[in-house]
Amino acid sequence: MKIRDRVLASAIVVVAALFVYRAAASAYFFDDDFQWLVGTWAFRPAQLLDFSHMSHFYRPVIDLYFAAATPLFGGSPAPFHLFNIGLHAANGLLLMALVFEMSGSAAYAFLTALFFVVQPADVDAIAWVSALAEAVGAFFGCLALLWFLRFRRSGKSIWHALSVAAFFFALLAHESSVMFLPLALLAGWAFRGA
Repeated sequence: MKIRDRVLASAIVVVAALFVYRAAASAYFFDDDFQWLVGTWAFRPAQLLDFSHMSHFYRPVIDLYFAAATPLFGGSPAPFHLFNIGLHAANGLLLMALVFEMSGSAAYAFLTALFFVVQPADVDAIAWVSALAEAVGAFFGCLALLWFLRFRRSGKSIWHALSVAAFFFALLAHESSVMFLPLALLAGWAFRGA
């Protein structure tokens, strides 16, 4: 695939994601969003390692995001929503790279990414500020798979190390990211001779 075609395909995926979710940028906070925002008022980095006071899931990547984003965004919902939409577009681009790495087909990779960014099943993860953990987990999980496939193809240990690190960050973003481990095993099996 030529660079010009790759840039055009990437631009279409990004514009499609921005267009489909443009209304979310003007939404307000909802439900759990307030819990995350209020939690940042008393956030201390040491609490990321204090498991004795935890009453819910462990998502330190998301804790750090909200601790940094809340003062940075000044409590305004628009930047939070725009970040979610941008992350969804980035996930589309990452999916396009992953599918291309697996299939070698630029058209298949483009159509997969385009379908991913426009289909409505992800609306909660994009339009709801608190659901960011799903998109962040998907980002790091897909990155882990992409880098693992590059490791399998090249044998370079740097790709393996990056893959493990990305998987670790996926786990620290959302517990459902554990599913990327069997996917990596399947990818390793499927591409063992590649």
